[in-house]
Amino acid sequence: MMAIKHEAVETKNQKRQALGMLIVGVVITLFTYQVFHHGLWGKLVNYSKKPDLVLTGTHVTPHMLDLEVYNTGGSGVYGEFTSMVALTSSAGKVYEIWNGQQLHKISKESIHNVYHFEKIAPGPHGLIVPLSAKGTIRLAINRPIPPGTQVTVTVEDVSGIKWHMLTTVQP
Repeated sequence: MMAIKHEAVETKNQKRQALGMLIVGVVITLFTYQVFHHGLWGKLVNYSKKPDLVLTGTHVTPHMLDLEVYNTGGSGVYGEFTSMVALTSSAGKVYEIWNGQQLHKISKESIHNVYHFEKIAPGPHGLIVPLSAKGTIRLAINRPIPPGTQVTVTVEDVSGIKWHMLTTVQP
């Protein structure tokens, strides 16, 4: 009979421990949800609803744009669709614009993908840049730009979102 009472006490302690662990787990989950997404009190933030391209590593020479893109955010379902790339001066002078039709016709040899699983590729309306894809796209510049010139590289998504990077033309 003593063994039965001992098992009952052990079961009661296990239930208390399980309930305590459940409460700790729920508190941690709700805390991280609030901190990272502002979801309990405040405006809910969904960081994955719009694409985010990083253009670091992009450089320009008088005859060539090496556009390095890295898709770090957005929906993983469809990725990002680049419909326009432009080179402009700070005064607004347009040096070169590549529209969706021109980007669509880029050869696969002009695209150097860093990763083998998510690849940047030409698509029906420009370039397709899936989530987590990273690569360099080589675009020829028809009219040479003098070395030392400050240019802004602009990349536009089909939704109208634009990313800008200021750089200097290298010799």
